Amino acid sequence: MLFVSDLDGTLLQNDATLSAFARKTLETMISQGVAFSVATARSITSSRLVLGDLKLDMPIICSNGAYIADFHSGEHRHVFSHPEASGKDLLGLVLSAGFHPFLGTFDGNANHLYMGEIANEGLSWYKKDREMAKDRRLKLVDDVSIGLRDHVISLNVIEREGPIRELGKKIEELFPGVFCHYVYENWYDESWFWLSLYHVNATKGHAIQTLIQEEGFELEDLAVFGDNLNDISMFEIAPKAIAMGNARKEIKDIAHEVIGTNETDAVVKYIAKSTGHAHLIT
Repeated sequence: MLFVSDLDGTLLQNDATLSAFARKTLETMISQGVAFSVATARSITSSRLVLGDLKLDMPIICSNGAYIADFHSGEHRHVFSHPEASGKDLLGLVLSAGFHPFLGTFDGNANHLYMGEIANEGLSWYKKDREMAKDRRLKLVDDVSIGLRDHVISLNVIEREGPIRELGKKIEELFPGVFCHYVYENWYDESWFWLSLYHVNATKGHAIQTLIQEEGFELEDLAVFGDNLNDISMFEIAPKAIAMGNARKEIKDIAHEVIGTNETDAVVKYIAKSTGHAHLIT
């Protein structure tokens, strides 16, 4: 079996940490041959910050499937970035509509996070969060279009729900079939919403299929865990799609099974029971 878990709201606790129990149990199971990876909206940099020295043998899926990276070295094995022309057009549309986007990019060697004007409290929260994490990607610039010189992995907007949803609809109408976009609440401050836009093939489901092929698994071996709308693509392909007790209704509705919440280390306990490691949780 190959187990793939989302991070925030799924494997991580509400304070964005991996519990000591989960870390120890995962490391024991991985050392004994359990195949485990993560598929997250986070970058490789942010994923490594929250997972620390967890001994992951397999590559992980980052930025909602925009790239697959080696967890320990950070090397990007596959990158699905915005086409240059459409990325420029998209940024122009978002800016002209009065929003203040930030770009996640990859220059071929390193990831960058370009933020311009900090125009609302949601953006201010995210900037402080990245500064507190000492995120080396963060670059505060006067003009975020400087990021277009790199491979643009994601274009993101943080705003209130209404404007975010309207912007998402407008982009769908003007760029049909070009971008994959997600609208979701900020897990750590639900008064603000995210709009994240990626290459149309940059989904967790597509990336997992690539990972399965390269690592020698079969799709029938796959079990995935998630809680939010950006997990739908991997739920659609997995023969075992497992929703958290705290998951959105849309995720629970398409899950094969619903387990405990992220606060109860339900993912790790499920894997332990499924792989003959139940003794680790008693």
